Amino acid sequence: DSDTLLILCVSYAGAGQNAEARAAAVRMVACDPLAPHSWMASGFPNWFVGQPEQGIPDLRRSLDVDSRNFITHWCLGYNYVLLGRLADASRHAQVLNDMGPDVPYTRQLLALIDGLEGRPQAAIERIAAVDVATLDAHHRFHLAESFIVAGDRDRGLDLLEQSVVGFYPYPYMAEHCRFLDPVRDSPRFAAVLATAKELAESFARREAAIAPDARGRHV
Repeated sequence: DSDTLLILCVSYAGAGQNAEARAAAVRMVACDPLAPHSWMASGFPNWFVGQPEQGIPDLRRSLDVDSRNFITHWCLGYNYVLLGRLADASRHAQVLNDMGPDVPYTRQLLALIDGLEGRPQAAIERIAAVDVATLDAHHRFHLAESFIVAGDRDRGLDLLEQSVVGFYPYPYMAEHCRFLDPVRDSPRFAAVLATAKELAESFARREAAIAPDARGRHV
């Protein structure tokens, strides 16, 4: 079931289990190559291993299947921001803005671009309106990135501390996410990173305890 495989892929990536996320994505493409989310799932795990450029072809293929797929436009926009290709990112952010200007993903991506292009006040104003109480851990993590890039490091760290209990892609946070660079010397970020590492390692231990035949049924 491709929907289940998508959730599995996202869950593995958010728990720092990059090889497992890739395996779920490969299985998803094999099961349902005509679904736009299959190609989206095949593209985004590359962020988590520091290779966002390798995700672009599959993310573009997702849009070939469904040119108005909201989450794929966000993924491509975020992917391009990781690469520093802000003009390309802005094109996808504008599509999101046309489709859903008040959706948290839209505000988060536009604010990230604002911050990187030297408009910190505009970035903060854009994301200050987001109702954080309604967001899951993944949303809070990405919103934290936008606050940090815009210069509100305390608010960003607040959100990171809230997000890490449910979204802890440790290798990405520790090595590859450049949006976290401004807080890497912070003791609060060190504590967040330690929690992410502990949770990711605990997740891996639980996975290792699952019988091989059961794991095969999952991925």
